[in-house]
Amino acid sequence: MVGTEAQGGPGAHPLLTPMHARRTTDYLAFLLPHLRPGMDVLDCGCGPGSISIGVAALVAPGRLEGIDLDAERVAQATARAAEQDVTNAAFRRGDIYALPFEDARFDAAYASHVLEHLPDPVAALREVHRVLRPGGVVGVCSPDNGGIVFWPPDPHVERWLASHETIRRHDGADNLVGRRLRRVLLDAGFACAEASASMTTYGTAEECRGFVAVMTSLFAERWRRQYIELELADDAAVTALVEGLTAWSERPDAFFATPRCEAVGWVG
Repeated sequence: MVGTEAQGGPGAHPLLTPMHARRTTDYLAFLLPHLRPGMDVLDCGCGPGSISIGVAALVAPGRLEGIDLDAERVAQATARAAEQDVTNAAFRRGDIYALPFEDARFDAAYASHVLEHLPDPVAALREVHRVLRPGGVVGVCSPDNGGIVFWPPDPHVERWLASHETIRRHDGADNLVGRRLRRVLLDAGFACAEASASMTTYGTAEECRGFVAVMTSLFAERWRRQYIELELADDAAVTALVEGLTAWSERPDAFFATPRCEAVGWVG
């Protein structure tokens, strides 16, 4: 990831690596029709490289450059490329607000699950615009927590979602940026933008339990302290919340889904 939470926050937390590693080029289905062999592509917030490797294969003999503020994620992406013998991809530490590339360096760029972590996504995309060539294309994808659906109804899930939104706002992030992606791209200087949406789902017993297990582990690592500091709950209430979320995830009919809003923009 890049930006606020990626700098030591939940966006880059080791507990989230398996969840991030499940992402493939399926998460870029909205952008893939605009990519072709020979393009040079920038991955802003490459994470462990699970999307990057697939994109590199699609644009070969073009090159993919991936950046991430987290050195461990850069190392994971580099190792993944080596393991899969992908020679047209390279990864480095980099900040989306100050990209380490010259003007008009790339034909295409993308940022998957990045902008929601940033206090100023427009500034970040202006920098992406700078490194794209005339006619270049960018794809952005961010969740929108205003459209989360889950079953069965449960007060622990509802309280967690409301409290998590408070924490994210306190950290300078925006869980509702997804619905504004066209506006963000236009404000960043892109000539036009088109939007769409998909869903990230946890619809099997294993997926629901695994998702909640990661979330409840983050309570122990970080969120418990934040709940107490922001007076969202005391220690006993946090423990009860974790237990309630775990019990919900073990329901045979548990289901959780988050919308992914997507947009494509073009340099004039």
